[in-house]
Amino acid sequence: MFSKVNGFFHKSVEGGRNHNENLLQQPVIFDNNSKTVLVEMDPRTYKILFSLFNELERADRKYKDDPMMEPKVAVKTIECERSELDRECQRSAPRPDAMRKEAVQVMTMGYKFVRDICDNPGEY
Repeated sequence: MFSKVNGFFHKSVEGGRNHNENLLQQPVIFDNNSKTVLVEMDPRTYKILFSLFNELERADRKYKDDPMMEPKVAVKTIECERSELDRECQRSAPRPDAMRKEAVQVMTMGYKFVRDICDNPGEY
């Protein structure tokens, strides 16, 4: 049984020690045309990808008129995000939530680099 939650499909799987316990929801990427599961994810992977997609949507909305088009500028943007992550990691007491936020931003800029520059050769 599949259900769609937050843009991802979930497959109901049995969880726990006996059949009387509730079904767990396992995140999957589902091809609706062929009705097949393309990727099954553990909950941590799902959470990371969900964060990536949310940050990507936010960044695309904020910079809709300014996609990454120039490789040198895009690399500087990634370096800036990475340096923010580095600063957080160098604190005497790094905050996991802040490190996660910065790491997701680095990941998002890397994704945008591939999407906007590598997968669009000749457009910059």
